[in-house]
Amino acid sequence: MIINYFTYLFISLSVVAFGFKPPKQKTTATTNKAFAGLEDRLLDAYWKQHPSDGIFVGYGKYYDKLIIPGNASVASDIVFAKRWLDSLNKVNVSRLSNNNKISLNIIKNQLQSDIWYLSVFRRQEWDASLYNISAECDYILNQPYAPLEKRLAILTNHLQHVDDYYKAATHMLHKPTKEHIELTIRQNQGGAHSFWSCVKRLHKHFPFRSSG
Repeated sequence: MIINYFTYLFISLSVVAFGFKPPKQKTTATTNKAFAGLEDRLLDAYWKQHPSDGIFVGYGKYYDKLIIPGNASVASDIVFAKRWLDSLNKVNVSRLSNNNKISLNIIKNQLQSDIWYLSVFRRQEWDASLYNISAECDYILNQPYAPLEKRLAILTNHLQHVDDYYKAATHMLHKPTKEHIELTIRQNQGGAHSFWSCVKRLHKHFPFRSSG
């Protein structure tokens, strides 16, 4: 639901840091190996929990998933963040490499941020622009990560419950701000234009035939 800074986390964890030398304790290698496995599991779990966010960093495993917004999904996101924070707090930080210490802090900051945005800032209750899925649909359809036929199949699955998605979104918005409603209208107008452009391009690949 909320991307904010997690894209930077994904990039940060994918880039090799320079200038750091691993500590020399005998048990450090085991601790760092364990943390690397934890980190991989967490990242995969995060994109499964937030599949729409994963689309924008190119994590294609869950492109076909669309989370229906609601109190249940908000509660699930908070429980998810708290559970992983509990796991991360058990890591012996003193035995991590400097690079892994940075990764650990970035991840913890993001999970804590997720909890704050959902439980305190509560943007999901007043920012209508959160519920515009046209950008992720555009990415699924137009990025060259797979043949066009497969992208169309993924998009079809992604949109399978889109009616339920928008019905649920209207119930989530208790006091939507005028500015965000206006932004949402402009976003959806742009999304409609993008979809129409896609239809015209697809017509060249799959020309419609008359049934007569």
